[in-house]
Amino acid sequence: MTHASIVWLCRAFSGPGKRGSKKPSGTVRVFNYSKNNKPEKLSLGILSMGKIYHIPQIIITHDSFSFTDECSSDNELMESFHKYISKLSGFKKDSRFTNITPDGYSEDTILIGFYRKRWYVVCSDIEKLYSRIEVVIKSKDSIGGISHSTLQASLNDKIQESEVSDRVYAKIAFNVLCKLCGKDFVSNKTFDKFRQWVVTGEPQNDNWINEHVCQASELPISFPEESHWCLILRNLNQVCAIVCLYNRLMRKFIIGEIPKGYNIHQLDGYICDWKNHIEYKFDDYINRIIK
Repeated sequence: MTHASIVWLCRAFSGPGKRGSKKPSGTVRVFNYSKNNKPEKLSLGILSMGKIYHIPQIIITHDSFSFTDECSSDNELMESFHKYISKLSGFKKDSRFTNITPDGYSEDTILIGFYRKRWYVVCSDIEKLYSRIEVVIKSKDSIGGISHSTLQASLNDKIQESEVSDRVYAKIAFNVLCKLCGKDFVSNKTFDKFRQWVVTGEPQNDNWINEHVCQASELPISFPEESHWCLILRNLNQVCAIVCLYNRLMRKFIIGEIPKGYNIHQLDGYICDWKNHIEYKFDDYINRIIK
């Protein structure tokens, strides 16, 4: 839900990877490579913690093909090529793949990548895909030598914030509220409207503030570097939340009125110091920094 948002951009350059891992991971994307400001080629890869990682892929033009992978030596690259060709031999018309062809792409060049047991394809005419693969398989033994070049990479993805991104922040707020106050509390009907909006996007919710870049000087305390945090506040008879990712990207919510018969703390929450793999409850973190 955040693949085309500013959150994705922060994660791509800073981390973390999947489930907090610091190993390279991410969504396969199409990168443009140029030399002296002149387009050279396209390539498939992932952007993780500020670095581009190629995935095993074949690049097919009208009269040739080439192979690219993230390898540390020429021998490793050749070994990867033969393993890839073996997998490609099983690519048939009923094979499942993800088409990531950019809008308006009309080039004759075809890219076929393999990453985490899934095929990724860039092709302007899918009908040509299978016949071109057959040509590559038949020509696999005629591959030439290995060449090296230094090129400048660029990514033309559109980054935009939307109501979908807001609902991701809202889900974080609601999950934290549940962890702090319990299932019975958040199941109360007073939160039905907010809960429904998080799940379905309907009805439209005006109880959030648009994208706000959080400045360190605005915060009452100092949180860990690029940490994620969520604070639950009691404002008169309302439950409010502030969700901040990377100490920078913030949303504020009015979740609903405090149900009758319940009470909540004036201020509570959680801080995720993902760089050091530490989670703090808000009051524990306060006690830690004032000691």
